[in-house]
Amino acid sequence: MNEKVVALLQKYDEFLQTFGVQPVKVTDRAASGAAAMGHLRWMITEMRVRAPKDGWSDRKVNRWLGFIHGAMWGLGYVGIVGLRDDSRHLYDE
Repeated sequence: MNEKVVALLQKYDEFLQTFGVQPVKVTDRAASGAAAMGHLRWMITEMRVRAPKDGWSDRKVNRWLGFIHGAMWGLGYVGIVGLRDDSRHLYDE
């Protein structure tokens, strides 16, 4: 996982933390509101810890990041333009 992805995850983690969201793995199929936000924070934590340790592929990192983006947009916390701008240069050299 490259430094730009790590920095973006840090940004999202800090954003969710400002709302007092604690990382919680949600196993229920239908989570919304605080539970959904907690699950996003859990995913961010998992990505930051497990991806480097377990050697996640860029493909897996991107699937998880895509889920986080979709949920943040769906929950109304970030707009499409903001997400596009956040991820536009993740893989530029």
